[in-house]
Amino acid sequence: MSFGVIKKFEDAVAKFYGSQYAVAVDSCTHSIELCLRYNKVKKIVVPKRTYLSIAFLASKIGIDLEWKDENWVDYYYLDGTNIIDAAVLWERNSYIPETLMCLSFQYQKHLSLGRGGMILTDDNRAYDELKRLSYDGRKPDIKWRRDSEDSTKMSNYQKKILFHVSKFIKNDGVIVYSTCSIENQENWNVVESFLKLNSNFKLESIDSLVPKEWINKKNCLETFPPRDKVDGMFAVKMKKC
Repeated sequence: MSFGVIKKFEDAVAKFYGSQYAVAVDSCTHSIELCLRYNKVKKIVVPKRTYLSIAFLASKIGIDLEWKDENWVDYYYLDGTNIIDAAVLWERNSYIPETLMCLSFQYQKHLSLGRGGMILTDDNRAYDELKRLSYDGRKPDIKWRRDSEDSTKMSNYQKKILFHVSKFIKNDGVIVYSTCSIENQENWNVVESFLKLNSNFKLESIDSLVPKEWINKKNCLETFPPRDKVDGMFAVKMKKC
């Protein structure tokens, strides 16, 4: 399935519910998980009459769970947050402003799909971050399961690899530094650090190698899934003078 199809689906659901943005994921439980991680929530308070997966989710991501008595209809708030579990809500223009509203799609619910979920929001920053998390979330142990310290460790490791490999490059030889990350710390920051300490390496043009719309102002290949409809990636070509 292309990214374009996913975007059309998100836009259609957002329009139906009356939200500005929508982020597609693979289940309502995972949409709630991404929202909890995005907000760095430490504790949730949820109704006793909810889904078993919510209790498992608290255990999975290591946060406290407290039960409450609440006879909810259509949706409920995770107390102390702006996150709403709206797994059974299906009503036009029902989005509640300034919330992260989590939806569910599967064969027993209103939108009869095999499996799916979505996050509704009117916050541009939340949309951008949650969109990134949703794409990376397709694979285990990347971005949304890492913190800033992990990213620093990874970039330091990448620098060591790049500096080590450069020792074996002959004059007029080329290094291609490439990642499947969209984190600047692991991409341009690594290249910039290398070039500052290795003046005998220069960036080479990649105009003839990749689509021009994927080349940024620094002459690097840099893609962002929602914009470019492909996986996120980064690459530069450097020649030894």
